[in-house]
Order: sequence, then structure tokens, then C-alpha cells
Amino acid sequence: MRLYNSSVAPNPRRVRIFLAEKGVSVPLVEVNLAKFEHKTPAFSAVNPFHTIPALELDDGTVICESIAICRYIEEVHPDPNLFGATALERATIDMWLRLAEGRLLLPIAQVFRHTHPHMALLENPQVADWAAANRPRAVESMATFDKVVRDRRFLRETDSPSPTSPGLLRSTSRDKHGSMFRPNSPTSIGGAWLSRRGRALRPDRTPDAACKQFRP
Repeated sequence: MRLYNSSVAPNPRRVRIFLAEKGVSVPLVEVNLAKFEHKTPAFSAVNPFHTIPALELDDGTVICESIAICRYIEEVHPDPNLFGATALERATIDMWLRLAEGRLLLPIAQVFRHTHPHMALLENPQVADWAAANRPRAVESMATFDKVVRDRRFLRETDSPSPTSPGLLRSTSRDKHGSMFRPNSPTSIGGAWLSRRGRALRPDRTPDAACKQFRP
């Protein structure tokens, strides 16, 4: 089993965080997005949709999409439970996953992809007006999430993490300048995970540092 990974992209980061919480080690195959290695015939044979991450099993089966990969890992390594042990926990986790991705990650990603000069290689054309339209949505969503999670260690009502926590971390760690959309204190979900476990996966890496690989 091996995980096709990019050290600069948020979706494989979610899987790496999930694996760390599980205590599961999976060999990584680095895919250089700046060199368009995800568009090569070799990678197209792995994932014709050209997205990262992709988990290749021992029998050659490939699972794409970060949550699908996390759900597979949850099934084959059930302890500790991260997707919920009860109907309410599972529903709550799914709810927060949808909210974090749709209302937080999506507008932040649009601002990042359509304003950062080094993303022009992957986002062509960049549309400044689309970024401007999404920036206030992102700021408003961050304020709402900060208010909701301020007094919680984890979003699920148990003393353990869920896939939503790395989802928030990956959302709040990308921004044109590496600061506007970052967790602003260890009381945020992203900041709490960062303080507790994240250094091993280099989540303190700023977007500008990460995007060095995109520079000429």
C-alpha cells in the first residue's frame, strides 16, 4: 500500500494527519504538482482525474479523494475511532465536514488559487474578481467557526479528534500572504491540533514557503 502525496497540497495533508492520529504508517510517493507530474501518463494510469491524494492498495486498487481514503483507513484500522461511534457522532462529524469544506475551505481556496502568483501555473486563467468575491465569504465563515469552536477541544462531543479537525487545519493554513487565513491562536481547532501533534507533519509550513516549488 502506498499514498500518492503532495507536500504542498491540503487534501493529502488531511490524509497524513488522519494517518498520524491513527498511528498508521504508509509509504509516500511524492507527486510534484509544479512539474505537472499529476498530468503524466504514468499518474493518469493511477488516477485519470489527476487529483492528489490517491491510495494504491497491494492488489492495485486505487482509492481517490481524501475522505474516501480516510474512511478506508478507519475500516481497516478501527482504533482509535475517528468517524464516530454512535449515530449522532457520525452525523455530527459528517455535518461539520460538509460545513468546513463548503463554507470555509472552498472560498479560502478560491482566494488563494486566484491571487497567489505562483498558483498561475495550476489555475489558468486566474480571475481576480472571483477571488475578491470569495474573500469576504471566507472572513465571515472564519468568524463563525471561531465563535462555534472557541470553547471546544474537538468538534465532536467526545475527548477525541475527528476528520473535521484536520479539515479545518488544512482550510485555515492557506492564504495569499500566509497570514490572513491562519489559525490565530491555539484555541482554534487548527491551532489546538498544531500545538498537540502537528509539528511532525510540518503544518507550520507557510503557503509562501510551500509554493517555492512553483517558482521559476
